[in-house]
Amino acid sequence: MSIDYRKVENCLPLVKMSNELVVEQIKHADTFDNFGVTNSHDKRHKLFSLMSAKSLTADAMSMVFSYATYVKSRRRIIREMEKPNAKFKDMAWFPTVLAFYKESTVELVKDETDSKFPVVNIPTCLPGASIRAMFLTTKRSVKDADGVFFTELTRNTAFSQLALSSTLQEKAKDGARYYWDKMVKVDSKAQIKGFQEGFYENSVGDSYYLILADGKEFKPKDAATGYTMEDLELYEKELRS
Repeated sequence: MSIDYRKVENCLPLVKMSNELVVEQIKHADTFDNFGVTNSHDKRHKLFSLMSAKSLTADAMSMVFSYATYVKSRRRIIREMEKPNAKFKDMAWFPTVLAFYKESTVELVKDETDSKFPVVNIPTCLPGASIRAMFLTTKRSVKDADGVFFTELTRNTAFSQLALSSTLQEKAKDGARYYWDKMVKVDSKAQIKGFQEGFYENSVGDSYYLILADGKEFKPKDAATGYTMEDLELYEKELRS
């Protein structure tokens, strides 16, 4: 005889808790406060733990961020680095960075494991390192009249994580919206598509600082206001000097 589970009374006996389970749940009442939730700090801890385990130097770790920032795709990073005439091939850090990408990364978040890190999450783990890579790998300037480089900055999702002024944060939001709506190709079965207001607002709350070549933070002139365009110009000048 089949049981009609549409009726609540038929389900109640099946969710009767033992005294032992009640005690355990009360004892560990905070277990699910952040269950399954990760933020940039958790991600950063995992990424740097994996890189440290592979004994990557500071230069190597910096280049992990550079490749992830500009190339973004694990498959393309490895393909380009394995070419006979690959750029930087003679640099001391090159083989360890290639090995790290091959052995310790995956392409997408859904493929992440305890020992594998998704390339798409690398730039946002330490936004200052990602933005620094953008300033160092172009001859363009944030002062350019055509605004091309500044627009590129805003379309890096790590940019909105910086401690930006309200004016620059508006630009960052426009850039993030363009990136997710126009630049990201999503699978037809993807549950989340396009720009997500909630995800963006969460990134805004991070308020990271820019990072100089020596690893020191470059803070805005007015901490309360956040980075202005003038601050970005000063940062660019000091970083490239």
